Amino acid sequence: MGILYRIVIKGERRIPVLLLDLFLPLILFLAFFAIKAIGAGDVKLFMVTGIFLGSKCNLLCIGLALLLAASYGLVRLIQGHHLLSRIETLLLYGRDLIRHLKYKGGGTIFYLTGERLDPVAKVHLSLPILLGAVASAFLIS
Repeated sequence: MGILYRIVIKGERRIPVLLLDLFLPLILFLAFFAIKAIGAGDVKLFMVTGIFLGSKCNLLCIGLALLLAASYGLVRLIQGHHLLSRIETLLLYGRDLIRHLKYKGGGTIFYLTGERLDPVAKVHLSLPILLGAVASAFLIS
């Protein structure tokens, strides 16, 4: 639908531009997805906003969505008194990653596994993406 919208309504004829608009979020978030720091649904939603909004507007959308999600997550961590434990978890992840790369020579260490898999750690991005898309469409258009 996004490609049809861009071709029929917006008159876009450059296929490389459409492909860049579609796949830029996938390229940006591939490493984060690989370590399970972001979900596939969130990446796909950013791809949808990219095809509808275009890359320039979508980069603003991504920035706003991540800022909103980080702000919400920070407030939630502070209110639930989990901030220090999450910082400790992040530092432990860094330590585990360095040890793994140093001694095992590669591979992937997932962020949200084992003791790091905590409901407090998750922030769903669908609402921040929606708000970021609406705000960026109004700001850039």
